[in-house]
Amino acid sequence: MDGFADKADRFFRVSERGSTFATEIKGGLITFLSMAYVLAVNPAILHEAAADSVDGPDDSLDVGGGSGYRADGLVEIVKQPHLKDRR
Repeated sequence: MDGFADKADRFFRVSERGSTFATEIKGGLITFLSMAYVLAVNPAILHEAAADSVDGPDDSLDVGGGSGYRADGLVEIVKQPHLKDRR
């Protein structure tokens, strides 16, 4: 019986692309943690930038609850040509 890693390897053709399942999991985890850090810290950075501006705090730097990040992520998913051409 094939394990999950073997099935995922065949489905995503990881070995054909010169990688391993473990490498892809590590890369995905690091990417996820990096984005989680950015989403947690970026509003504070933007708030500090607004507070330090010459004119004082400005509402134009409001990130809108992260909706821009969600839209950027959707655009990246749509742009991936290898996801569209799966056969």
